[in-house]
Formats: sequence, C-alpha cells, structure tokens
Amino acid sequence: GIPRGRAAAIETPAKAEGGPSLRELFGFTLTAMPIFVAPTLLSLIDTAFVGRASSLELAAMGPACAVVDSISGLFVFVSVGATNAAAKARDAASAARAATVGVGLGTLLGAAAGLAMYAACGPARFDSL
Repeated sequence: GIPRGRAAAIETPAKAEGGPSLRELFGFTLTAMPIFVAPTLLSLIDTAFVGRASSLELAAMGPACAVVDSISGLFVFVSVGATNAAAKARDAASAARAATVGVGLGTLLGAAAGLAMYAACGPARFDSL
C-alpha cells in the first residue's frame, strides 16, 4: 500500500533516494550529541568543585575552561572525519578500520595536547584544599 500519515510522508522521500529515515537520523544525532556537549559539561562540573575551594581558583577557571574547551573543539574534526569515512565505507571491515583510525588519532592528539598543556602550565597545585 501507500504510506499514510505524517511519519510516512517524512520518511518516504529519503527512502526512495536511498538516504536515512528520520528515525535513523535522530538515532545518529542523539548518539553523536555527547561529543559536542561533554567539554562544556565537564567544565561546569570542574567549576562547581573548584568553586568550593576559594574564589581565586574559581576566577582562574574562566580562562582555563575557555582554553581547554577551545583545544578540545579543534579536535572535533577527527570525530567528523571518522564518522564520514565509516559512513562511506563499502564493507564492515573498512568501517571498522575507519573507526579504529579515528579512535587512535583522537587518542594521540589528545595525549599530545595534554602533554603540551602540562609542559606549558606545570602540575596543578591545590595547596588551599
């Protein structure tokens, strides 16, 4: 039969072209969203805990969170590139390779950024705690 209803009207054109359905698109979006939300949420949690120590450390969290969030935002391209490569893969082995390379590259870049920040700032000291 003929698809009826609002959901069928939305999903039918994409299916006719071979694209994802609206449900698949929302499923992907909901699973990818934490990549973009996590840095801000972690900065908020860090600020809440550091704010309990003193106002001086809390004042320092503003620029520190901005720098760390900006650096982590620069590495989102790894996630986007790996997702694109996995989506365009012709078989499961190619998709698994794209995912593995993305995770490996993200790990290496994250470790390099962490070491660079550690070298630039030194170890954190919480003498007031």
